[in-house]
Amino acid sequence: MLSRFSDVLQTAADVLAPPATRLEDFEYHWKMILNFYQNYDENNKLHVEETRIPHHLHQMLQLIVDEEKEQQGGTVGPCMEAIVQRSICLLDALCALAAAERPPGARALALTTGTALLRRTRQPCVNSAHVYRPLQRMLIQCNENPASPTEKEEVELLLTLCGLVRKEPGLANIFTTPFVEDKSTLLSIPEDIQKLIPIRSKIQTPKKNPLFEVELPPNPLRNVSIIRTGKEDNATCSSSADDNASCRSQKTDNQVVLRACEGIMIVSSLPEDDIANLVTSCSPACETIVHKLASKYRSIPANVDPSDVDHLNITWA
Repeated sequence: MLSRFSDVLQTAADVLAPPATRLEDFEYHWKMILNFYQNYDENNKLHVEETRIPHHLHQMLQLIVDEEKEQQGGTVGPCMEAIVQRSICLLDALCALAAAERPPGARALALTTGTALLRRTRQPCVNSAHVYRPLQRMLIQCNENPASPTEKEEVELLLTLCGLVRKEPGLANIFTTPFVEDKSTLLSIPEDIQKLIPIRSKIQTPKKNPLFEVELPPNPLRNVSIIRTGKEDNATCSSSADDNASCRSQKTDNQVVLRACEGIMIVSSLPEDDIANLVTSCSPACETIVHKLASKYRSIPANVDPSDVDHLNITWA
């Protein structure tokens, strides 16, 4: 009897105040994140896992995944549309969190969330500028520190982007072209995000970063663009995803090395002439692979029988 009465009350409540839509829930979690950072104290030593930020990000991701399951004909749902239209600039916010590392642990959380968004959605809308620009910014952030404590999260993002390029080779125009012409904008967090999330950024110009060692032609704005238009651009190109993976293949962490080498192999195996030219002419990938092979060859004991070589347990790491 009490159960029926509760059902009646719930039905009446739903009629008077219908449940929030998925988009409204999405906006709620977004506002909770913004509210946290609007009131954030720089002296606060709490780790990000001790806050509600992971919960809100997880809920936003889950709402996107759930709505995609209900969409028909490959259409984009309202939550993903909010990201594409940048009415909710989630990816830019993740870049800000990764750059500022506030609260401690926010960088790893931001990279993991960005990777999960790309992996768990069938249509991450990477062709949209409001999606790929933050991802380009994350690529640069991933190459800031040669001894980053978030290497594992960084290499997972890189490997995910390499996988997306394998599925849709056209995306190589976004992730394997140089960012020379707008380096300053990619190194800085958009002003509107700085106002929404007013925390100090730790972004610094990377040292010995292949992305910033490109020699400019006399007129870079004419010869360099997001979309490759001809072979003349190849002399000034830099394969950002491949360069990043190549750098990480030199690390001491075996798991990072293995994942980085997977990314190199994915990009190197793409059946596209222009991508092959990028890998061979504009990236350290070939030298890295040859160096690895030569190093493994030199590590083979001199007394090993040639017939036993195939049975040796040798990996990239």
